[in-house]
Amino acid sequence: MNVTLRHPGGARAEIVPAHGALLNRFEVAHEGVTYRLLEPSETLPAPWGELRGSPVMFPFPGRVTAGRYRAQGRTFDRLPPNDPDLGVNHIHGLVSHLPWRLEASSDTTCTCAIGHHDLPTEARAGYPFPFQLELTVTLAADRLTIGASLDNPGDTPLPFGFGLHPYFALPFTEQGTRGGCLLELNAPQHWPQEAFVPTGTREALEPSLDLRTPRRVADIPGAPPNYVYDLAERDPERPLFTLTDPFAGARLEATGSEDISAVVLYVPPEANSICVEPQSCIPNAVNLHQQHPGTGWLELEPTGRWQWRSVLAFIKE
Repeated sequence: MNVTLRHPGGARAEIVPAHGALLNRFEVAHEGVTYRLLEPSETLPAPWGELRGSPVMFPFPGRVTAGRYRAQGRTFDRLPPNDPDLGVNHIHGLVSHLPWRLEASSDTTCTCAIGHHDLPTEARAGYPFPFQLELTVTLAADRLTIGASLDNPGDTPLPFGFGLHPYFALPFTEQGTRGGCLLELNAPQHWPQEAFVPTGTREALEPSLDLRTPRRVADIPGAPPNYVYDLAERDPERPLFTLTDPFAGARLEATGSEDISAVVLYVPPEANSICVEPQSCIPNAVNLHQQHPGTGWLELEPTGRWQWRSVLAFIKE
C-alpha cells in the first residue's frame, strides 16, 4: 500500500514502503498551480535505469567495482552485479528494491524501517553487518524533510555510506524546457571518474564544470553529464544546490546534514528530469577510503546511532 501525505496548503508526497520506501512524488501547490518537483516511477517494480522518484542508497551509494570490497580485514565479493550500464559492478546498495516496514504515518509524516535481517540471504552474506535503518518523510506547505536514522545493534563497527537518488522534474510545470532551467551547486572540487567510478584524487573544477554560479542545464557538458562533486569545502551559508525554473518563476533549494560530503550530478538522456544526488560518501568509497582521504566513508560504533537530514524547500519568486 502506498502512503500519500497531504498538507492543507495543497502539497502532496507519496511513499512506497513495499518498494524500498521510495519517495515517488513531491508536489507543491501555489495560487492554484501545481508544481511537480519529482519525476515519479509510473510502474513498479522497476530496475535501476528505469526507477524514478527518490530511491534510498545504502550501504553503498554509487558503484562498487565488480561488487567486491574489503572491510575489517576481510574480502567480500558477493554483491549483486546490477549496474545497468556496465553489467559487472554493484550499484546503489541493497535496500532500494526491498520491502520496508511501515512504522507510522499521519497526514503529513511517514516512517519506514528495514534491518539486516530483512535482506535476502545472498545480500546478508555480501554485507554481514547488523543494522537498523529508519526513514522519515515530513511534508509542509512548501517543503519536504527527509530524515534517516541508522543504528548499529552489532558488536563490531558498521561500515556504510548513505545517499538519495532524486529524479527532480524539470521544468516544474508543462511550460518551458529542462535545458532552460538553472542549476547552482555549492562545490569547489570534484572527483574525476573512469567508467563512472572515481579514480581517487580530488581536483579543482575547470570552468566548464564549476556550478557555483547558476548555469543552464543545457550548457552542462557531457553526453550525458555524470560528475561527482566534493562538498568538503562548501560555503556553509549557501544551500547545497538550487534548481531554478525561470518559466515557472520558482526554485527548489536543498540543505542538509554536515555528513553530506558529495553530490553526484547526472542528467538522464530523457528530457524530463535531472539527478542531483546528496551522498555521505563518493561512489566506491568502500574501496578508496584507505588510500584516499576525504571519500566520506563512515563507520558506526556498536550501539551507536547516526542521523541524516535533508530538506527540499520550494520558493515562488
